[in-house]
Amino acid sequence: MQCSINQLSELTGRDRRTIKKRIEALSTDDKGRYDSSQALPLLYGSKGELDPSQERAKLDQVRRELAEIQRDERLGNLIPADVVLDRWCSEASRIRAKLLNLPGRLASVLTGADQSHASIEADSRKLIYEALAELSSGGLDANH
Repeated sequence: MQCSINQLSELTGRDRRTIKKRIEALSTDDKGRYDSSQALPLLYGSKGELDPSQERAKLDQVRRELAEIQRDERLGNLIPADVVLDRWCSEASRIRAKLLNLPGRLASVLTGADQSHASIEADSRKLIYEALAELSSGGLDANH
């Protein structure tokens, strides 16, 4: 199969410049394409084998990245995704409960007494601010 340098790059995942260096001795067809049966052994070694030194370097890089992640976790710079998800679900549930509780609290304040619009608004605002203060304090009731 005849392949361009771009096609060889897509097939192998290697950089175009690397490919060009390794196959520069090969001849091309009239469209500038290379015979893949000649090019691929040059890119992968004579038998399609992996280059041990390159593979060791890749493994060392992965180990280094893993060690950095583990260090950042120990230092508290990274939080596991499941912990974050659990916390956000818990927070969303608390917020939902507080918001659903507001109508009942407002109704108990507003029933029975003839109040002005400003008084109703002030009482409503007070209850909303209390709920927000409790949510922002991490669930600790500011009044208790």
